[in-house]
Amino acid sequence: MKSPPDLPTTLARTERRKPLGPWHEFWLLEEQEDYRAFLDRRDAPVRLSDDLRSYVHDSIRWLQFSHPGSKRASLRGLDVHGLSIIKDPDEGARLNRIFSAWAELFEQAPPEMELRGGVGMETYQGTERFVIEILLVDRDALVRDLRTLARGSGRASPRGNTTCFTSVSETERSSLDAVDPG
Repeated sequence: MKSPPDLPTTLARTERRKPLGPWHEFWLLEEQEDYRAFLDRRDAPVRLSDDLRSYVHDSIRWLQFSHPGSKRASLRGLDVHGLSIIKDPDEGARLNRIFSAWAELFEQAPPEMELRGGVGMETYQGTERFVIEILLVDRDALVRDLRTLARGSGRASPRGNTTCFTSVSETERSSLDAVDPG
């Protein structure tokens, strides 16, 4: 099969930018902690931009969790807008391995990482063309945040559930100090 030719700039362009919000704030709480105390806070130990959360989304969907407001006994992934309770120690260990694996992979990247973002469309000189986003990310900050999530997620046990509470903020106060695209 023949490879398609490179697209001329009239059909596609690349946009280099730092990750954008909304921002997903993660707290890993012990069972006795009430997540409602964290609803209005914006000082989570880990904040991931929606771009980066989307980047690792498929692997997070391998997890099972419960949510007190759900009629279903088990849900997949993590609730990115609310409460995820991980009761099973095997699921906590799986979440730990997933975040650890991403951290190990990203440790191999250069300090200023480039990750493929979304693909969109725009009109250019009367013609539709693709816009391919390249996310500019600080490797060390991202690895640090993934390791923090990995350490906390390994605490799940039948006696002491790990609660992963996620809130969403439009405010950019990220430990992921993105690389300046300029």
